[in-house]
Formats: sequence, structure tokens, C-alpha cells
Amino acid sequence: MVIQTGQEVKTNYFGEFSLFIKEFPVTLEVSHIGYEITKVQVKKAKKLNIVLKEINFFLDDVVVSASRDKEKLKESPVSIEVMGVNEIREAASPSFYSSLVNLKGVDINVNSLTFNSVNTRGFATFINKRFLQLVDGVDNSSPVLVFPIGNFAGANELDVQRVEILPGAASALYGSNAFNGVLSILTKSPFNYKGLSTYVKYGQTKQEAAGINPYYDVTIQTH
Repeated sequence: MVIQTGQEVKTNYFGEFSLFIKEFPVTLEVSHIGYEITKVQVKKAKKLNIVLKEINFFLDDVVVSASRDKEKLKESPVSIEVMGVNEIREAASPSFYSSLVNLKGVDINVNSLTFNSVNTRGFATFINKRFLQLVDGVDNSSPVLVFPIGNFAGANELDVQRVEILPGAASALYGSNAFNGVLSILTKSPFNYKGLSTYVKYGQTKQEAAGINPYYDVTIQTH
């Protein structure tokens, strides 16, 4: 706090202060970091209650990106294959994960009914250790086997918002563990998708030995 005569004083922890002034009137200049400077004219000795006005700071928008290149899909420095909500809903397969084979440059190694392995660079093996699989940015590889085990421990089809696949070597963005490609599964926000969700799938298998066998898949969940 600065007085017209050049005298200065500081407040205590509770914002209290006291001054000894011989002649009136005087002008008090009160300042504090983050508040506007306030000038108060005092004509006689009295108790003051000074309230400072806060200063509003407006910062520029900050965009965080993984590279210096533009991240639009068409201008991406790498090839990206995308499966959206509509493609997931219309997938003619037991699960959306099996329908990834319809994307360009993607192969599926069928190891069992629940274990399908995504292959993007021609290395035909179900143990694809150099393929990175993410669910909302988290690596969901098996901690014991150290390679993705399909969607066995992944996201439910009703929760999937978007699937992105980088078929080529993506080590520049994701590290050397993504040498054979990256599969990124993005789930829906529970704040945007509220209420009851359900889907019903039906199919048939036909063989000479086993005949015709129906297939049903029903899922119901609430948010």
C-alpha cells in the first residue's frame, strides 16, 4: 500500500493494516497480485474497509498433439483405417472385432471362437508381439503373454465409439513396440450415451455333418 506522501505499509495475514497520518486529506493506493490497483481518498481518520476487484486473465487455446503434422484424417502422415459407429452397428459378423478384416490392409488370424488376432503387415502368426492394441489409450496386451489376445479383455461392442488402425510401422508416434501397426479402440462417453442400450444378433451355420445351427447374441446394458 502506498500513500500520497510515499509512505508504504503492508497488511498482516488477515488483511489488516494501520497508518499514522498527520495531515488530511490523503490518497491511499492499494495493490495486490491478481487484483486491480484501487485508489481511496481519505479526508479524516477512520476505519476503512477496502475491497479489491479481481483481474480476469484470458489464456489462448492450447492444442496438444502427438506430432507437428496436421491430424486431419486425409492429411495424416500415415495411413489410417477407421470403423465408426455405423460400420460397427452394421457389421455382419459375431463381433465388430471380426469385421476389422474388411478394412484395407488388415487380416484376421482366427485362432478360436474368442481369440482372433489382427495382422496388418503380412506376418501371419497369432502371436503378434510387435502389434500395439489400445483401448482409450491404454495398452490391453496380456501381462503374462505380452501380446494382444484379441478383444477377449477389450471393450464391449455397445461401448465402442470408433476403431482406428494404423496398418504400417507407426513407431514414430507410438514407439518401437508398434512396429507391426496400431489398433486403437475408443469407447463412448457415459455422459453422452445415457440410458438403456441393447443389440440382438442372429446368424446360422450350415454344414453337411452338423446341419443348420442358429446363432444368437443378445446384450443389454445401462449407463
